[in-house]
Order: sequence, then structure tokens, then C-alpha cells
Amino acid sequence: MKKLLLLSLVLSSLVNALELTSGQTVSFTLALETATTNVYIDVPANATTLKVEIENGITTGSDFDLLMKYDSDFTTADIYEEAQYLSGSLGSEESFTISTALNIPLREGRWYISVYRYDGNESSINLTATYDTQPLTSPEIQFIFDQDTIIGTTEPCDIAGWNDPTPVSPVSGNNARTRGQQRKNAVLKAAELMTQNLQSTVPLIIQGCWPDDLETSATSAVLANAGARTFVNNTSGLLPDTWYPIALAERQAGTQACKLIGGSCETHSILINFNPKIDTSAGLGNTHWYYGLDTPSLGVNVDFVSTALHEMTHGLGFSSAIYVGDEDTTYQCPDGTPNGTPITHTNGTMFCNKIDIFSSFLLEHNQDGTTTPLSEMATDALREHAITNAGNLLWSSVDSAASEFNTLSNLRTGLIQLYAPSTIEPGSSVSHLSRAYSELMEPIQDENLRDLQLATPMLWDIGWDPRPKTSVQETIKPGLYSDIAKNGHGFVIEPIQQATGVVYFTVFYTYRSDGTPEWYTAISKLVNNTLVPINTNTALQRFTYDFTSNSNTPFTADDIGTTDFKVDFNSATTSSHSSCNDGKSRGNDLAVVSWTIGSDSGNWCIESIENTIGAPPTNDFGAQWWAGETDQGWGLSLSFAEHNSVAVATLYYFDSEGKPRWVQGSNQNFSIGQEIIFTMNEVTGYPRAGTPPETFTLSNAGTLSLTLNSKNGNDFNDGSLTVNVNYLGAEGGNWSRTNLPITLLTTAH
Repeated sequence: MKKLLLLSLVLSSLVNALELTSGQTVSFTLALETATTNVYIDVPANATTLKVEIENGITTGSDFDLLMKYDSDFTTADIYEEAQYLSGSLGSEESFTISTALNIPLREGRWYISVYRYDGNESSINLTATYDTQPLTSPEIQFIFDQDTIIGTTEPCDIAGWNDPTPVSPVSGNNARTRGQQRKNAVLKAAELMTQNLQSTVPLIIQGCWPDDLETSATSAVLANAGARTFVNNTSGLLPDTWYPIALAERQAGTQACKLIGGSCETHSILINFNPKIDTSAGLGNTHWYYGLDTPSLGVNVDFVSTALHEMTHGLGFSSAIYVGDEDTTYQCPDGTPNGTPITHTNGTMFCNKIDIFSSFLLEHNQDGTTTPLSEMATDALREHAITNAGNLLWSSVDSAASEFNTLSNLRTGLIQLYAPSTIEPGSSVSHLSRAYSELMEPIQDENLRDLQLATPMLWDIGWDPRPKTSVQETIKPGLYSDIAKNGHGFVIEPIQQATGVVYFTVFYTYRSDGTPEWYTAISKLVNNTLVPINTNTALQRFTYDFTSNSNTPFTADDIGTTDFKVDFNSATTSSHSSCNDGKSRGNDLAVVSWTIGSDSGNWCIESIENTIGAPPTNDFGAQWWAGETDQGWGLSLSFAEHNSVAVATLYYFDSEGKPRWVQGSNQNFSIGQEIIFTMNEVTGYPRAGTPPETFTLSNAGTLSLTLNSKNGNDFNDGSLTVNVNYLGAEGGNWSRTNLPITLLTTAH
């Protein structure tokens, strides 16, 4: 997809707000490098899909892009960062169709649509938005039988197998009279079976070839092989910096790959190569393909439908992109590398040094009973060991492990086992289920199976779940979190209800290399029960405060190098992650936080403060509080417990050099409308990448006096604050405020 420089983009506000009616086309014109605002459609609660499309009305050669977001209009020049859905091919016909089953689901409310004119003469644009209330359906299958090159390449695709005129007799529901037509009928039957438990508004386009070079002997043969045409990352609805097979990326974006990454819209998502020798004397002796549409009984022939179903499942994403091969390989990665340097892949290398969605669920069961995700292993050699550790390469999903088809649930952790022979088998290792099962997705087809069984919940795990997301609202417990193994550091995670939905404001309070306190902030969204940064370029931010500024925003972001921030609340992750299996005693409501700040990084197992101080009261005033726009840049986190009315206060402020500092205190017997005084302490800690000391140095830093009356939000009668804290070090000084009105910054608990 084209990369746009939007410095000169103008938001072109229409004279009046343009409310779209479902199914009705509206027309308007746009000048060069302008985008519409005030265009929206109201979607009812019973809508299941929403299709939005544009086409050029008159002028040829124009280039427009189509963008959409939920519940608030496009307001900045960087509308591509704001957009939740995008169609941006090199033409003027753009579209996407979203559903209630996507990671960013269709839901009741107002959806804003923007059209951006990238190139061409001033031109009329026709825009249509249509919602539907019918139940969600399986993906449409488009199978390509007649292309003699692999689409998008100059490589040959032998299609003689689809046109084989050899006369045959009808077999078990397949009434075709030529071998070629029987093959077509059988592969379409496999596609029908594959999609029964899936949902997508984007067609699955599959190309099939019959090359004559697949390994074959009288006793064994490669029946077929398949894979995704390409992998992509960082498109709509995907976890950041994670590779997805193109068919799954298309599904989550609601549109074809050509409108996400460019290229032809006439290409395939999945490529399958079938072995034509199986039907000849050069094949498996007396064993041939069985082309019946009904499930065969056990016999000498190989079920073609089973083979096709197996290979299509690989193309959907049941395949690891971690390199396994007989020799190293070097190539240029799809998203580029520094200075254009190709990356050499050895056994165990993550594809272009990023995890893929399938492999993100893989972990190794260690001898001491702990488990380690492959994505967190420091070296390729460790991953190579994991993928050759038979019986100990596991699928981390607890939901999939609970399937009735997991016949190994009584072994080790009970998780599903992957195929990990001690000697790497290219094309088989890692991307199949263990041979201990009786499953379609085993590496060897010694049974004629036509049910995905375990593969179904595993495909759902990676993003093919057909169930409407609106029926299961993801929520996480807000408040203070810490890792008992990293005592002294912590995270405050609080929701903010915005027009576009809920985002999460996080404060990471920690220490500099000299042990003095500092803090960082993050704005994240919840995707698959994992907090991921809204802007990956500023995943974590640290600010410097300018006391000489007369601005209402007297702070600027520091250059702190590369940052990353992710908090995974999934029980499958926390139950298997090494940081949560370190011998420490922890309670419920765990999460694995992964952070990077410059050259430092860590993976910590954090838990809610409720495990320490108890559950909050019914009327919970826990949240992030602030003094409003006239005194920005600092704030106060509050946590409460019903037992003994415990209150914990964490104050985030700046020292005389403008550096971020924090202090913390607690008290009991808190009552609404009554003043409570906290004795605040500054902790001399240890670097976040360092080893925790046995004891900490706590210094009395002053007091914080707090009265809370209500939690209306934006009502500065909610509470008042008097703070008088002193800080240590060469920059030592005082931070104070007197009877300052405060209110909620984040959403009330």
C-alpha cells in the first residue's frame, strides 16, 4: 500500500453533516489531498455486517482511499493513524465489509467514514454504506483452475491435472466422467468442509497446481503442499508486529489484500500443489487418489478430499513461520530491513525476526515443569531445541486444550502437543499436531479424515473465531498491578471511555539507573484480551516539565529510544509463561507485561493490588485523578479496599529539573466527604532491568491531604487536594498544591 505524506492534507468539512442511509448512494467531489469529514452512518444493534464502498463517478485515473472509525469524526491530519478500517489500493474503487465477529467488531452506534483524494483530477465520488441484519455466513470460496502461472509471479502452475480428460466412472457422489472434473468437484467439496466453522466477509481465493516434482516413491510420497501467498503485519485488527497469513489479515480487515498491501486484486490467498503421480504407475504402487464426495471407508486409496482439506487449513494459518530447513537461507524481508540488508534464517529463526500469529501460541515445556513461549526465547538455538523437543512443544490455549478431541489432556500441562521430532523435518516439524493424536492435521495421512477437530479451536485462537464479539465483552480489572518478583515497581491501568470506545491509560512507575523514581505513560487498546499500544512508535512515553512555560501543556516528550508495551491478560498466557511460573506465590487476576525502553526490556508477571489489600468497596473511588487542563502533566492514582477502608495513593509529579518523580502512601478509615491524610514515602529502588535488593530505602517525603465527594468526572466539586512533598537528590526540592479542585481523568470503577 502506498505510504502517504499527510503534512499537507486538508480535512474538507462538508457544508452540512452528511448522514448516510443504508443502501443509498451519495455523490460529491474532492480537491487534491483533501478528505471528507462529517460523513457517518448510524448502525442499529441488530446489524451483523456493514459494507462501505466508493467508486469514481466520472474521471479515470483518479486515486481515492476509504477510511472508517467508530463513534467520533476524523479530526487530525493523520487520519490514517485514526482509522480503524482502511481500503487504499492504487485506484478509486475501494471497499470493506466488517462484521460483528472481527477483532474490531461492528457494533451499534455511529461509524464515521472519510474519503481521501490522493491523486488525479477533481472528480466525482459515489459512496455507499449498507448494513445487514442476516446471520453471519461462511466465507465464499473462489478456486482458480485455469491460470498456468502462479499469480503474481512468472513461475509455472501446471493445470493439466484439472483438465485431465481420462474417462472415469462416477464414485460415491462424484458423478463427473473425467478425472479432471472429478478433481475439481472433490476440491470444492473440501473447501465446503473447511469453511463450515469459519466466518469471513472476504472471499477465500485458492489457486491449485499439479507440479510433477513432488517427492514420490513406491512406498511414500508428498501428497501435496500448501501455504499462504504472503504474510503481513500491522494492518487493521491485527496484533502489532505479528505476522499473519494474508487470508486471515484480509478477514480481519474486511477487504482484499490488494487494498491493504497493494498488487493485483485478481490474485490468490492460498496456493496448493497436488501430486499428479499418485494416479500413475510412478506413484504409490497400487494406491491412487480417491475422488468420492462421501467419506471413504478404510482402504488402499488416499482420500483426495482429506488431503485438500488438510492443505487448505495450512493456508488459513495452521502453519508456523519459524524457519525449519535442511540449510540456512537468506532473503529480503517483506517489510524491509535496515540499510536493505537481507536476513539469514537458520533453524529456529522467527520470520524476519518477528513472531507469527501461529507461533505466538507455541511454548516449550521445560524439565523443571515451567514453560517458555517461543516468542520470548533469546536465541534461534533455543527455539531450535524447542521445535525438536518431542512431546514438549505445546499450544498455549487453555480453551483449545479443553476440546473433547484433546485425547492427551491428561499428560503434562494438558495442553495440545505439536509435532516436534528430534530431527527437523522441513515441511512437517512445528506446523502439525503430534502423531500421538488421530487428527487431520498430523504430518502423515494414514487415515481418511474429514473433520478439522482440534484444528477448529486452534484456528479460532489465531483469529478465525466466527462468534460475534459483541456477545462477549472483553474487560480487565482496572487499578494497581505489581510483580512480587520485581517489588517496588508497578503499573496503574485505568480505562477511559471515549467516543471511539474504551482506551486504557497506564502509568509505569519505576526507577532510573541510579535508583531514583521515575514514571512512564502508555495509551493502549484491548485486542484479544491483550493491551497493545495505539501508536507503536510511542508505546511508552516519558515527559519533561518546563516550569518557565506559560502554556497549559508545559511538558514535552523525551527521546527515550525504542519502546514497546503489551499486557496479556489471557489465562492461557499467564498459566504457561515462565515469569508466572517462577516459584513465587501469586493470586488471581494475573497478566504478563512485556516492556522495552531503549536497551532495557522485561517480561513480568503482574497481579492486581486486590490480592494484597482486598477487594474494593461497592462505591469505589479508585481511578486516575487530575487537576484539569489548567494544571496538566501530573496526577494521582487511587486504589481502595473495603476491608478497614484502606486507601493507597500514588502521586506523579516533577522535580526542579523537570524530571518525573513519584511518591506513594497508604492510610485507613477512608470515608466519602472526609479528609484523609497520607504520609508519602519516596523509595530508593533499583533499575527495572536489575536484581531486586533484599530491602528498600524509604524516605518520608511529606504529606498528601485528600477529600473526595463524588466521581462525576469533569466536575471539579468531585474532590480537593493539598499536597506538600519533598524530593531527594541533587535536584531536591518541593512540590506543593493547596486546596486544589480535582476530578477523574479516567473512567470511574
